[in-house]
Amino acid sequence: SEGLVAFVGEGWGRYEAVALTGDHTILLGHRLGVLGSTDDGATFSEWSEEMIDEDLINLAVHPDCPSVVFAGTQCRSGLYRSLDYGQTFARVTGGDMHYTMVTVTSPAAPSEIWSTSDDVLWRSTDLGESWVALRPSEASGRGVHLHGLGVHPTDPDRVLAGSVGEGDFADDRAKLYGTEDHG
Repeated sequence: SEGLVAFVGEGWGRYEAVALTGDHTILLGHRLGVLGSTDDGATFSEWSEEMIDEDLINLAVHPDCPSVVFAGTQCRSGLYRSLDYGQTFARVTGGDMHYTMVTVTSPAAPSEIWSTSDDVLWRSTDLGESWVALRPSEASGRGVHLHGLGVHPTDPDRVLAGSVGEGDFADDRAKLYGTEDHG
């Protein structure tokens, strides 16, 4: 994808993710981390000093707890969580998470967070404090490289995850994996 191209200062370039929190904070995810604004976008500053190897790809603001923000990275760093509207981030522990392409909340189960990491679908039932790894049952020895994720809006047991069909760590073709029993 091309991402959102914006002119916020010099040298920031392409934005991969945009998020709005409940306190009127605007977050922009870019290749090197997160920019934040608390004045409706008039000014932005770097808010990702705690991140290493950022390569940010997604931002997710919890709809019921907007102070909780997740930032997923493409490389070794994995998933980060903020409890202060994105002003500071700490790396999520409890699993070997890296290349987190998608992070979503469960509309019907507000304490649940789901995230993809290469061939693993991660689920947290406590707003990201702890995580359980789920692997697609059809996956062979070749990684599935999950890029898509959706949780049913009224039934948290129904989850879909999609993979890509090319590259060294991909399926032989794009596939859709699903569960109707919470993984």
